[in-house]
Amino acid sequence: MEFDSENLLERVSYPIKRIQKPKFFLQMAGIAIVALFTVFSFYSLRKSANPDIKEFESIRSEMQIIEKISQAMILPEESPAFSTVNNEEPLINIPFFKGVKKGDKLIVFKTAGRAILYDPDGQKIRNVGSAEEAGIKLSDSETK
Repeated sequence: MEFDSENLLERVSYPIKRIQKPKFFLQMAGIAIVALFTVFSFYSLRKSANPDIKEFESIRSEMQIIEKISQAMILPEESPAFSTVNNEEPLINIPFFKGVKKGDKLIVFKTAGRAILYDPDGQKIRNVGSAEEAGIKLSDSETK
């Protein structure tokens, strides 16, 4: 029987190489999956652990809008009520809402009986008028 060193070396080294590659690939894939899971978990926990973050961001956004509008006009000395236009279709027939689009902000000063339609994307005041012009019915106790 003849000793075939070349064939023996091929049989021994081939299984070792074949085992090492998948093992390395699986380790790297496992590390990547754990890293992605950790990042996703941290992000979702951060959002769910403090539900006031969205409220705080909303208040900050509203304050920035009031600051921008106050540079163009004198505003009543009261805290306004904010509303976001989600569907412009029902508002099309009201003259106050001419040119309204989804995402616009309606700012109502109840005591003063004033309403402002603001476009946050274009950073422009679309309209200013009485709350009644905007179709908002205020009771006598809410107005001066």
